[in-house]
Amino acid sequence: MLPKQHRLAGHRIPTLIRSGKRISSHLVSLIYQPTADNLQPTAITVIVPVRLSKKAVERNRTRRLLREAIHQHLAHLEHGYEVIVMARKILKDEKLTDILSDTTESLQNAGLLK
Repeated sequence: MLPKQHRLAGHRIPTLIRSGKRISSHLVSLIYQPTADNLQPTAITVIVPVRLSKKAVERNRTRRLLREAIHQHLAHLEHGYEVIVMARKILKDEKLTDILSDTTESLQNAGLLK
C-alpha cells in the first residue's frame, strides 16, 4: 500500500481521467496532470478495470504488483502531480522486474521522475 500522502483521493479520479495527459506503454497507461501546489507530494492511484478480468483475485494481484513497482519510485518522483496508473492487461505471468522497467519507462516519458 502506498503511504497516505501519496494516495490520490477517489473524488479526483473522474476529473483526472477527463482532463489529464495520457502515456501508454505495453503494460500500463499513465494519466497525469500537475496540481496547483508544486510542493505537495505526487498523489497516485492504481486502477485495474473489470473488463480485463472478471476474477477479483487476478485484478488484486495486478494492483499489488503495480503498487510495488510505483513504491520503488516514490523517492524519485517529481512533486506536484496527480497520477493514475491503469493496467492494460492482467499481470499474472509477468515478473516484477519486467513490470518495474515498463513503469520506469512510462514515468520517464511523462517527465515524472527526477
